[in-house]
Amino acid sequence: MEMVEMAARFRAATLKRAGIGPRTKYTGELKGQAVAYGKARLAEGAALAVVAQELGVDERALKRWSAEVAQARPGFRRVEVQPEATPRPTPGTLVLSGPGGLRVEGLDVETLAELLRRLR
Repeated sequence: MEMVEMAARFRAATLKRAGIGPRTKYTGELKGQAVAYGKARLAEGAALAVVAQELGVDERALKRWSAEVAQARPGFRRVEVQPEATPRPTPGTLVLSGPGGLRVEGLDVETLAELLRRLR
């Protein structure tokens, strides 16, 4: 989708919510779209003030939304190790279990560390 079209769709979506009120006008999804659009336009060399004007939002709001998105990265969660019903992997290898049934087996410490670094 072209940048001009993305900005137009964003403005149209916010116009639909115009009567709701200034604080609820921009949903989390709309803020995310604005931030993604802003990142793309800034990478092209556009100034933040120009990007905000294209979206029809206040420059300070766009800056604040960008900071909120940057801080919203998922952090570490507590996990519980449970015994396996299936045969264990070879000694010296690790098993990484994640949400939704994700399971990666047979990793050594260095490979696991690199995988976790890349998933950030």
